[in-house]
Amino acid sequence: MDRTYDGSFGWPKLTQADAHALHTFFHECGCKTWQTLCSESVAGLPKHHAQAIDTLEKEAQTRLKALRLDDLDELFRLRLTGKRRLWGFRGDGDEFYVLWWDPDHTVYIVKKA
Repeated sequence: MDRTYDGSFGWPKLTQADAHALHTFFHECGCKTWQTLCSESVAGLPKHHAQAIDTLEKEAQTRLKALRLDDLDELFRLRLTGKRRLWGFRGDGDEFYVLWWDPDHTVYIVKKA
């Protein structure tokens, strides 16, 4: 967990309400398999999915370099709500390594046409 980062997707942005929502979310995820999580969708789009590093915003790519994690090909994002995301990466088994709390959807910004 990148606890020291104070940027737009840093843990200092976590509110008490967010912490409660994350606790509930983790409990719900713990009752599901990765296959089940990855099959969930919202409006026909995957709810939780991998995201290529080179598609992330520059701030996120720069932070990965500072953390010496720039050798990763992708991060995995878990969607809590319309904007709120939890970013990290999957391990070899069922592990998920939490990296960032992104309450305002700033790690990857969808470019609207």
